[in-house]
Amino acid sequence: MERIVGISVELNPKRVLEIGPGHGKYGCLLMEYTSATVDAVEVFEPYVRDFKLKAKYDRVTVGNGLEADLSGYDLVLLIDVIEHWEKPDGLAFLRRATEGGATVLVSTPRGFFPQGAVNGNEWETHRSAWNSPDLDGLRFDDRSTQDSFVWIFRPSDANP
Repeated sequence: MERIVGISVELNPKRVLEIGPGHGKYGCLLMEYTSATVDAVEVFEPYVRDFKLKAKYDRVTVGNGLEADLSGYDLVLLIDVIEHWEKPDGLAFLRRATEGGATVLVSTPRGFFPQGAVNGNEWETHRSAWNSPDLDGLRFDDRSTQDSFVWIFRPSDANP
């Protein structure tokens, strides 16, 4: 958690979009440690209510994160989310976000951990495992830990 918040603060974003906020801990932390506007997209409507996400973010949209409107965001968080997507969908999302000018911060477990629906939420199912070679030519900074891959994808027009 400290690593994600630290990297986010270092990036100094003005507008952040978190895809799949879960309990909303990063929304709360980024609002405390940055001056950014922090929005979220949650696919499973009961989480919005049960985890009181509207109180933790400036704006919450219920919808599929893969289809989220990314315009105007300079940082997109995919924290423990990309493993819930098929690889072609995740790669397409990363390309769309970086081509649109956003930096994307991704954290995902090392290796595949089987997981089905959680709390009736089929979107919690793990569908993929990711490694650096899977990133198919995308530019990224690697800030991985022993337990998780942590990657920062820069906008396609940014300097390396």
